[in-house]
Amino acid sequence: MLQAVAMLSGPIFALILILAERRIGAPQTDWRINLQSWLLRIVGAFTVYGAVQAWSGPALIDGAELPIWAAVLIYVLVYDLAEYLFHRMQHRIPVLWAANFSFGVAVLAHLVERAATLLPDWDCEIFEAHHRHKRDAPSGTALMLGRAVASARGRDEDAASTDRSGERRPGTTGYAVVRAGDIVGEHAVWFAGASERIELAHRAGDRDLFARGALVAAEWLARRAAGRYTISDVLGIG
Repeated sequence: MLQAVAMLSGPIFALILILAERRIGAPQTDWRINLQSWLLRIVGAFTVYGAVQAWSGPALIDGAELPIWAAVLIYVLVYDLAEYLFHRMQHRIPVLWAANFSFGVAVLAHLVERAATLLPDWDCEIFEAHHRHKRDAPSGTALMLGRAVASARGRDEDAASTDRSGERRPGTTGYAVVRAGDIVGEHAVWFAGASERIELAHRAGDRDLFARGALVAAEWLARRAAGRYTISDVLGIG
């Protein structure tokens, strides 16, 4: 019974979004887009959960094993609820959506996108290193950099993979991951051509920089009109 509820949550939430958009007068999204987005999110949720299971065993909540369907349901509903709340609020107040509050990372992404545009035929490799306790790989920032490359080159985002076996496929972006010690966070992007290479990198020395970035962004946001903004907007590079 509960599994059925989990599988029906997507279409139900898509309907809720449509009704909410009509009520607040927001630009309406086609129901098929909402449904497709939910289906893709389900696939992603199962993939993420499977990876966590492989590395850490059954998911636990207060010592009790969490069934996979429940973990997926929680993942999807929490993500959709956050997206919905931000979508609704941005028509009334200024909202800042950011996965990383490092201004240095925002500049890195900007430079990576520019380099990918100017060097469309060069191979791209993304390296990231974090502390030994970080479970997801590649990191969200590494994936964001990969999306910047894909967007600049006008192609679909590659599936993130650290498997480098076999000959490189043209147009793909490679990922390399390190998990060791207490590394706060390091990201580097290589663009490699014939007999030359460009390296762009960012290294975080402590986690306080994310708090400082959030405070600066909040002060900037307080002076803005209603709408949805990013860190790039704060820096004026959006």
